[in-house]
Amino acid sequence: MVLVGSRNWAGFFLDLLGGVGFLVLLTLSVAGYLLLLGKPRMMWFVLGAVFGGFAAGPDIQVRIRQTSSRLVAHRIYVYTKVSRADIR
Repeated sequence: MVLVGSRNWAGFFLDLLGGVGFLVLLTLSVAGYLLLLGKPRMMWFVLGAVFGGFAAGPDIQVRIRQTSSRLVAHRIYVYTKVSRADIR
């Protein structure tokens, strides 16, 4: 990402909030907090849910692409009638 002009840092950091690095840092912070509260089972549940989603994500994307190509016919037919009055 190249910042041009006045450097829109707010937009830059909002983009970072959706990044994998930020989500991992947030997950580890929540897991640490749960561990400090004395809830190790909840910590493992959160870690398993988040990192299981990260691990299953690429497989789910591949399966969705495979099934959607069979369900939807990717053809477009456009029929238009253009007269000289429409061009002017």
